[in-house]
Amino acid sequence: MATELDLYRLHQEQRRLDQVYRFWTAPAENPSDPRRQLADSAEREAAYRLALGGYDVALTREYGARFDLLVESALRVEVKASTWRPAPGNRGRYQALWHNKADLLLWLLADVGRWVIIPADHLGQRRNLAIWSFDPTEYSGQWSSYLGAWPIVDQALEIARQRGEIPYQERLL
Repeated sequence: MATELDLYRLHQEQRRLDQVYRFWTAPAENPSDPRRQLADSAEREAAYRLALGGYDVALTREYGARFDLLVESALRVEVKASTWRPAPGNRGRYQALWHNKADLLLWLLADVGRWVIIPADHLGQRRNLAIWSFDPTEYSGQWSSYLGAWPIVDQALEIARQRGEIPYQERLL
């Protein structure tokens, strides 16, 4: 007789096989993908920064989760990382695609190690974000006021606490 754990394992194995079929390799099993390595590294760094700041941080480890970190069981945080993409004419950009259901975006500009912290409600309907200066301190565009704006985490957390706790349980396996 199958137990609940057996059914859970069967479901997880089917999801893994579906990923292999769709992408020819399971996302977690492709350590050579530099984009995945950058994303994982940024998530770890964001979690460490928040934990060192005194916050209780949980990582959502599921592939395709709607947010990457849960802070104080209330604040949903999406972590993005971008490298500089040069373009002809001494131009280029850092770019991130936003499509998740988080309360806060932590965006790492990896080439210079700087963070952009943006509340989700300030993004509006925007799905594509870009910073057009290699050195973000020289950038004076729409996202410049969010560069290194870590106090925004406290503000977003206060708003999230008013909404209430988010039930979250890490995967069993």
